[in-house]
Amino acid sequence: NRVLYPMVRKSYLKAKGAAKSELRGKEEFVRVSWDVALDLAAKALKENFDKYGAEAIYGECYWWGGSGKIGWGRTVAHRMLKILGGYVEESGDYSTGAGLVIMPHVLGSSAVYDAPTTWKAIVKNAKNVVFWGTDPAVTNQISSIPPTHDGYIGMQELKKSGIKTYSVNVMRNDTARYFGSEDIIVRPNTDTALIIGMCHYLFTNNLYDEEFIKKYTVGFNKFKAYFLGESDKIVKDAAWASKICGLSEEAIAKFATALAKEPSTILIGRGLQRADHGEQPFWALVALNAMLGYIGKEGLGFEFSLGYDSAGATNKVAPILKGLSTRIDEKYENTGSAPWKSAKNITIPSSRSIEALEHPGKEINYDGTKIKLPHMRVAYMACGSMFTRHQDVNNIVKQWRKLDTVITAEPYWTSTARLSDIVLPVAV
Repeated sequence: NRVLYPMVRKSYLKAKGAAKSELRGKEEFVRVSWDVALDLAAKALKENFDKYGAEAIYGECYWWGGSGKIGWGRTVAHRMLKILGGYVEESGDYSTGAGLVIMPHVLGSSAVYDAPTTWKAIVKNAKNVVFWGTDPAVTNQISSIPPTHDGYIGMQELKKSGIKTYSVNVMRNDTARYFGSEDIIVRPNTDTALIIGMCHYLFTNNLYDEEFIKKYTVGFNKFKAYFLGESDKIVKDAAWASKICGLSEEAIAKFATALAKEPSTILIGRGLQRADHGEQPFWALVALNAMLGYIGKEGLGFEFSLGYDSAGATNKVAPILKGLSTRIDEKYENTGSAPWKSAKNITIPSSRSIEALEHPGKEINYDGTKIKLPHMRVAYMACGSMFTRHQDVNNIVKQWRKLDTVITAEPYWTSTARLSDIVLPVAV
């Protein structure tokens, strides 16, 4: 299954360039020399960039296709394409696409990838721990690099502590079973209604931290007017929330009261924002935490990152290793035209790359602005795969064949490699 030699799709090699892209993924490959493969790849990149600019070159190379400080395909590809003069890149990712966009407007930073508090601090300070849309007993094994699994030690300590845990989810998952958590079962994608109903209950029963709201937040009056129904004549109380999320009024009131009465930590899962209006539950949970007043207190408040990569196990003290940078050293700036000095990438949301192939030039809303999807003609893939991270694979294959040239650097015959024109072998 290893890619052992430079390979070029038969029709592409015969034409010495773009040809019969409808056969991509179907036609046989021909072994060629490195010189032939590199010349064809360079020709496709240079000609399309010179004719159409950066929007013609798709070079994102998604995060999850590799790791390492020197040999990470994404870094070296970006460095090369920056020297070319620019390329189409992606903002955000599939893991936290909505969260990465909304949180800077709410918290001042993305927060979703910030270093989390430790399990030790949570065990020391919390009386309630809520697993909201998260299943860390399973997902802490997941990482873009080999995880250490130390996070499970923290979870074991939490279980031994006897701290009350809740699981807000659409089902009873492995984490809830492990901790013996009290289930708060809601209908899919109705978490925001539950949260707003809880906020209404906290406010009308004087269970919220008024001092924290006044000192550390902006805009509470608008939010209050919304959940009290002053702005739209719909009161967002527990009864309203119950009809939407399926949890009883009594259960909503009991849950909100428990979190308000004792120090609480809410661990937030990424699946919450992988939905229609996915930014809303993240935003609402920050508002709920602000009303509870635990933000900023050791081991309390909310966390976005404790369900991934054994996070929260310990404080890291080792220095960060330096690797190859996408920045071109200044000593090369007087060499030739130095196109990287004026390079300007085209940025699109991570989830819109296939849509760009399907509807080039389409105008979309993104983060408060309007952007135009680029007309991409050449794809350079050094890691990651369109066919494992996007939905509707049959449509991806269809749109992928609209590209003039696909160049892939891979150690294995992945789906991306098989649906390419030029395949370059790389070491693992």
